Amino acid sequence: MPPLKALVLAILLMPVTTFAQDGGGLGQDKQRSLIQAAEQMRACFNNVDQQELRELQQKAEAIESKLRGLCESGQRVQAQNEALLFSQEFARSPSVEQLRRCGDIGKAMIPDIPEFDDPETYKDRHICDTLGSNQ
Repeated sequence: MPPLKALVLAILLMPVTTFAQDGGGLGQDKQRSLIQAAEQMRACFNNVDQQELRELQQKAEAIESKLRGLCESGQRVQAQNEALLFSQEFARSPSVEQLRRCGDIGKAMIPDIPEFDDPETYKDRHICDTLGSNQ
């Protein structure tokens, strides 16, 4: 299993394994449904296109470098536009959508799992400030 998938799965399954070890005060039916949901989540992660994720990671690294250069040269508007375009492309990626569906399975299992940052969180922040360049 690739490292990213293994890490996400491990984090999401930690509460499940804790419950499974001591029962977590849950009945057997609830434990069984948690284990079944964990299996569904694992199967879901197996359907994520790892090659596409690698390509997205490489593209993200290249975009970050480009954005840093734009920010450092004072081209904040262009950097913000480039960041927005990439974030939209990233969000529409089939692999990211698949990861989101896998996360929804985990969320149904354990409703208190924290959400990843909503893009709305960043709507009033500038990419150059986020990257640490105050140009």
